Amino acid sequence: MYIFPRYVSAFNDSNIIKNKLGFIKMNTNKYRGQAALDVLEKNKPNLKKIMDGFMRPSENYFVLEELYVLIEDEKTIIGFGAKPTRIEMVGNTIYAKGGSASNKIGDLNEFLNNPLPNTVYIVDSYLNYETDDLCRTISVKGDLTHLSKMVSRTDIDKKTQKKVCENSELNSIKYNAGHIIQRSIGGLNEWINLLCMSAQFNNGKNSPWRKLEVYESKEIAQGKDVKVEIRIEYYDQSRDNYGITKTLFINGSKKTHCFEQRIR
Repeated sequence: MYIFPRYVSAFNDSNIIKNKLGFIKMNTNKYRGQAALDVLEKNKPNLKKIMDGFMRPSENYFVLEELYVLIEDEKTIIGFGAKPTRIEMVGNTIYAKGGSASNKIGDLNEFLNNPLPNTVYIVDSYLNYETDDLCRTISVKGDLTHLSKMVSRTDIDKKTQKKVCENSELNSIKYNAGHIIQRSIGGLNEWINLLCMSAQFNNGKNSPWRKLEVYESKEIAQGKDVKVEIRIEYYDQSRDNYGITKTLFINGSKKTHCFEQRIR
């Protein structure tokens, strides 16, 4: 079973960490505005390219003056003022918090809406996402019991859901974007946690995916320890998935559920 790594987060703006020898001050370089953008273009061009997609002047939401970059030894921290679009990066691992929490619709973490290839994302402390070379989510691991106690997301972000199937070969009323980790227990509304699913598979109380979500919720409500591991398989170079393997660990007892979406 997957064990989440212990990590000292820099989201609290502290430059002090504690190790076995005591307290050590970290070397910190801070950049803002255009200087921050220049540093990213030089050192993290893949992130800079993603940001070009959502820093659209016409929308006037992600203002350049609010952009900041902090480099603390091996960590790079990127954000926009107090907005939820912020991450910290160590190697090929990104630590983030999902947006649209506490019923705030539409205020998402755009870095999670635009995932990088071949990257591990640790989100909200209890979720682990892995992407492949095409930026597709191929693996999700999570501690669902702890997640449900820490995060509340009851609203759907319809704009993001629409985009997930928009460029798919499955773009029709029969398919919609389903949550990999259900939002009722804290699952993200961002793209990294969404898949194009058939309505028959995902919608309605008798659909296979929904029935399993209801089962998870009941086990959590009964105070049980629920963890999950999910693997997703895709058609060649497409974003369309055909297979999902979901393994639940309930109080240590393992049960695997295999689903085939023959959607072509």
